[in-house]
Amino acid sequence: MNEFLNQVVEQDQNNVAEQDPWENIAQEVGEFKKARKEKAEISEINKEVFKSQFNKGDRKNMIIQTAERSQIYRIEGALTEENIAEINKRKDNATYILDNTAGLTSDVLSKIKADGVFFSIKGGLDYENVDKYNDSKYQERTMMSPKGLEKAVAYFEQVESGINPEWNNLQKAMYCYGCLADDMSYLYEDKEADPDGIMGDGQAVRGLNGILYGKLVCAGFAFTYQEMMNRQGVKCHYGNQKGKHAYNVLEIDDKFYGIDVTWDSTHKGPDNRCDFHNFGQDENFYQRNGHRNYSTDGVFRFYDKDEQQFQLSTLTDDEFRSAYSGISDALNRRQFGAPYKEFESMSKEERELFLPVGRIEKQVTKESDQECADFVAMFKMLRQDKRLKIDQRLVDAVRVRVAFVDDMSGSGEYGHGMEEKYGVQNVKDYRGFVSQAKGMNIDFSYFSPGVTEENVVNNLNQQLTNQIMQKVVGAYRSADSILKAYDYGEKNSSIVEGDSYSKLMMIVGAKGLLIESGFPEDEVVAKCAAIQTKLEADDSIDADLVRKNGIDFLSGVFQNKAETRKHIETVEGRPISDEEFVQKSTDANYLLNSVYTNLNLDEYGLSIDDFSKILKGEL
Repeated sequence: MNEFLNQVVEQDQNNVAEQDPWENIAQEVGEFKKARKEKAEISEINKEVFKSQFNKGDRKNMIIQTAERSQIYRIEGALTEENIAEINKRKDNATYILDNTAGLTSDVLSKIKADGVFFSIKGGLDYENVDKYNDSKYQERTMMSPKGLEKAVAYFEQVESGINPEWNNLQKAMYCYGCLADDMSYLYEDKEADPDGIMGDGQAVRGLNGILYGKLVCAGFAFTYQEMMNRQGVKCHYGNQKGKHAYNVLEIDDKFYGIDVTWDSTHKGPDNRCDFHNFGQDENFYQRNGHRNYSTDGVFRFYDKDEQQFQLSTLTDDEFRSAYSGISDALNRRQFGAPYKEFESMSKEERELFLPVGRIEKQVTKESDQECADFVAMFKMLRQDKRLKIDQRLVDAVRVRVAFVDDMSGSGEYGHGMEEKYGVQNVKDYRGFVSQAKGMNIDFSYFSPGVTEENVVNNLNQQLTNQIMQKVVGAYRSADSILKAYDYGEKNSSIVEGDSYSKLMMIVGAKGLLIESGFPEDEVVAKCAAIQTKLEADDSIDADLVRKNGIDFLSGVFQNKAETRKHIETVEGRPISDEEFVQKSTDANYLLNSVYTNLNLDEYGLSIDDFSKILKGEL
C-alpha cells in the first residue's frame, strides 16, 4: 500500500482512539453495565406483540414491544404510514429498532410528528445477534432522529433515481459505490464534523448521520454502503476489524468480493472521480493493511478473531469492463458532492433536531455543566493540587458523581464558570500560590493585599463544602423522583441511568452527614436502605465477567503511556525523567493513592495485585 493510504489508515486509527481513555472511565463502566443488561434481555426480545400486524402485499409488518423494556420496540418489515400514525399517538419517548432501511421512504418519515422518537438502524451492527456489537458505542452509531433519517433516506433516493432498473446486481452495486465515493469526504479529524459534540466521540461520522455532514470515516462508509445495498436487495456484508478498519464484502451470484469504498473516496482518479481501484479486483484483499493485522510464516492472523472471513473471488478485467461500461454514462452525468452543504452552517440547536439527542439527555448535560461550575471543577482542582480539605465523608460521597459530571461536561480544564462561582480574585490568588509553590516566578502584585495561601485554601474548601452539601440535600429531597429516573434510564438511556445512579450513590454516601444536618435519622436510614436495595438488585453481575472486562479496560487505559505520564507530571508539578516514569507508572499503590484517586478496583473485580500486573504487562 502506498504511503498516502498508510497515512489514511493511521489517521483512521487515531480517530477511533482520539479521546483520553481515562477521562471516560465513568462512561466505560456505565456502558459495560448497560451492555450486559441488554444482552440478557435479547433472548426475551419479540415475545410480546404490542401492535396488531398490518399487511402490505405478501409482506407482514409489525411493531413489537421488547420484553421488559416498555419504550423499546422492534419494527419488522418496512415502516408504513399506519405505523407512523400509531407512533404519532404516543406521548412517551421511544426507540424503534429496524434491521435496515429497505422499503423505507423519506415521504413516510416526514409524517412523524411525535417528540422524543428515535430509530436504531442496525445495518451491519447487528447488536442483537453479534456479540461484539452488543456494546453501547456500536449501538450509538445506529441511532438516528426522524429528521436525520429522513435526510439520509432522501440521499439514498437521490442516488437510486439514477439506477437503470435493467442493470444487474453488479452494476447496481458499482453505481452506488461510485456515487458514495464521489459524494462523501473522508474525515481526517473528528472536529471537522459534529463540532459541538452533539453525538460525542465522533459517532456521527461512523454511521448514517455522517451523510448530513458529507463526511465519513471507514466505519461510516462501510455502514452506509451496506445500507445502500440493503435497499437494492443485494447481499452485502459489513466487515469490521475492531478498533482498526471497516470495509465490505459483496455477495453476488454466490461469489464474494472484497470492496473498500473508504480508499476509493480518499484516492480518486485524475478527474476527482472514483476509479474503482478497490472494488472486487484485489486477490490479496484480506492481506491488505486494515483488513488484517499481521502475518507470521505466511499464515495471516486477523486482528479481530470474531470477524467472519469469506472465501473471496475477484472480478476479471472483462467482467469489470462489461459492468462499468453500462453505468459509466450515468455516473458521469450526475452532479456529485456533499448532499447537505447547508447543514454545517446551522446553529447547534438546529442541528440537534437532526441528530439523536433526547430532551432528557439534553437536560442531564445542561445540569452537568452547571454542577461543574458549582463544585466539580473546584473539587478536581483542589484534589489534584493536594489542597483538598473537606470532610472525608463528603469526598467519598461525591466520587461517583464527580466522575459522571466530569465525563458529561467534558471538563478537562478548570472552567465552566468556576471563577464566577467562587470569586474571580479568590481563584486567581489560589493559582498564584500554587504556581509559586512549584517554583515559578510570580509577580506579587498578582495577589490580593494581605492574603495568605492558608486563608485562600480554607476559603475555597469552605465554599466547596457548602456547594456539595447543597447538592446532597437537594438530591436527598428528590430521592423518589431520582429513583423513577433510574428505572427509566435502565430501560431507555445509559445517560439518564448514569446520572440518577451517581446521585443515588451520593445520597447513600452522605447518610451520616444528612443525619448530622438535622434530617430525621429513621427517615434517612430507611431511604438509604431502599436505595441500596434497589442498586444492589440491579448490580448483580458475574464476577468473572467483571474481572475480564476490568482487565481489558484498564490494560487499554494504561497502555497509553503519554497520557499516564501527563497525569503523573501534573500531580508532581514537574517534568519527570524516563527512569522515574517507569518506576511511578508501574507502582500500583502510588497511582491509586496519588494520581488516580477516584479509581475503585472493586468496580472491576480486581485486586491490587491484579492492577500491579496490568501495569507491568503481566496480565
